[in-house]
Amino acid sequence: MTRLSSGFVGLQNHGDNTLIKFRNIRIREP
Repeated sequence: MTRLSSGFVGLQNHGDNTLIKFRNIRIREP
């Protein structure tokens, strides 16, 4: 279970970073 929990946390963190990157790119676009 611990291994699965770590994987879920990693996916969540990666997802947040991806969303932030998309937001930055979107803001850069005119």
